[in-house]
Amino acid sequence: MRVAVEMVRERWYTDLTRIACLVLDDGTARPGGLLAAARTAVQRAAGRALAKPSSGQTYPELRRRLAGRLVADSPAPSRLRYRGPLGRAWLRRAPGPGPEGDAAAAGQDRRDEQTGPTRAALRRLSRHERLVYVLVCVEGLAPGDIGGELDHCLMVTATDVARTLARVDAATGLSAAEQSAELRAFDPTVIRLRPAPLRGRRWRLFALAALAVLVAVGAGGYSVWRQTQQPGDPIVIGADLWRRQHSPDVMVWPTQGGRTSDRELIRRARDSWLRNARTPPMGRLFVLYAGEIGDATTVIMRDSPGVRSSPLIAQYVERPLSRGVESVRELGIGSADLILIDALSNRYLVPPWRTDLRVSPLDRPRPEWRSLPVHNGVSDPLPWSWFDVRCQFYVAFQAADRTPRAPGPPATITMLASHVSASATPGITFRVPGRTRYDKTALDSRSHWDAVRALACSGGTALQESADLRVGQLWQGRLPERGGTARIFTVERAGGTADQSDQALLIDDEGEVIGHGDTNGDHVLWASEMAAAVWWRPSRSDRWYLVVAAATDVPRFYVVGELGRHEPRGDDRSLIVPALADSDVGRRPVVAVVVAEPDGDRSMISP
Repeated sequence: MRVAVEMVRERWYTDLTRIACLVLDDGTARPGGLLAAARTAVQRAAGRALAKPSSGQTYPELRRRLAGRLVADSPAPSRLRYRGPLGRAWLRRAPGPGPEGDAAAAGQDRRDEQTGPTRAALRRLSRHERLVYVLVCVEGLAPGDIGGELDHCLMVTATDVARTLARVDAATGLSAAEQSAELRAFDPTVIRLRPAPLRGRRWRLFALAALAVLVAVGAGGYSVWRQTQQPGDPIVIGADLWRRQHSPDVMVWPTQGGRTSDRELIRRARDSWLRNARTPPMGRLFVLYAGEIGDATTVIMRDSPGVRSSPLIAQYVERPLSRGVESVRELGIGSADLILIDALSNRYLVPPWRTDLRVSPLDRPRPEWRSLPVHNGVSDPLPWSWFDVRCQFYVAFQAADRTPRAPGPPATITMLASHVSASATPGITFRVPGRTRYDKTALDSRSHWDAVRALACSGGTALQESADLRVGQLWQGRLPERGGTARIFTVERAGGTADQSDQALLIDDEGEVIGHGDTNGDHVLWASEMAAAVWWRPSRSDRWYLVVAAATDVPRFYVVGELGRHEPRGDDRSLIVPALADSDVGRRPVVAVVVAEPDGDRSMISP
């Protein structure tokens, strides 16, 4: 283990020396003097840390310290300066015309010919420009990270970095990969200070081979060390942890994807989220997914909210031209079954306890279920035409419930999901009439489909911040003035981030919402304790009608207010009371419905 650590330190020393050589090389120094100056800079910046290794020292910290040393030794002020069009550095005088200047120019040309085009182009830049270019093309830092890397010693903007890269590209005519390969092939430790004698060449070849083996072993040890678990790394959740939970949720969502063992990728995702000043994470981070989706590498993480009600979900994406956190949203109630991870192709992250996934668009008179395959936790893409603006860009999903809390054959559950990553994914259940402890979870009847379509496509409720919804049919009958057959559905909500209340919807035969109203304010547990009142106005009339309905076990209900006192006759469970003709919604009569509950309590409905 000690030998591997020493090899890692030697690799660090080689990498830091390469940076110093490339930054200090302006074409005027001899190889021996250049190597001596580079080694001196590395020793002053990181010599003590390399001589006595400690677990707290990291390579980025040593590189940052070396950059400050290289900038401090420069005669130019601490701001990025550029050479002029003739190649002279700022505050530096080039040899003038005459024999001395011609000789210096000829020597510079010969030295440029002995090196590659990239190093020749670098020598024509200022020291600060060379430092910026080496950090991007040799060390692999993103252009947007240069300002933070050099903020302690140099003022650099994204425009400065782009201008430097463009100048080198124009001077060399090579791609970024070819430029990086040329500079990475430069090994400062094998710079010859004098010509090698012919005698002993075999020993030198043997020494070079041994050095190559040591470098390879050191690089392997360095890679292994970088990929080991370190304190502060996001936690990868095991694949079978959810099976030991009675009701699995996002807290035991197993890590999926083909890059779950790539620690460097996960650390880059963690660091990017930590730099997000608007929505930073809290507590330890957990990885839900790490893998390739299309042409992008994606990492999905969640934090540990502590006292907060629900965790945050962050989506980190690496593409050929960009990287960073693309979206952060709060995972509230009703949002723990499907997570949108690719808005460009409408793919979803699906937990392992949801299988046999099916999907149907909502803007259809009948459901058109289509099987949706899931590979390694990621669903196949969905067509954009299914996400209709009239249905709030939502579609309906069905899946088999494989949680341990559901013994026996798996039940079919219903969910709604959007192509907007910040929107909730509420679950839908359907109330069973009478006293029962279990509701239906399958969208298997025409009335249920009409109710869900009315919720999403007819303005029945705002689904973007909705919690899980429980829908029940309370009444079905005919409306006056040839209004046709209609049904009253009750909608209950469980939690959620918005100010949500229970609701009553009057829906016609076409599945359209035609009424206005709310359910009683008391929290309702079972269908036997439910009553609702809805205002309705025919399309060819200005007269308003109050439609009231109650469950079969409600002992009594009546209407009081500006319409007088009205009570149904006999065992009727509904009541339709006409009001004065007035087309203005705001001037409807003030009424209240008093509902007597089976336990002797009373509730008030104010439609």
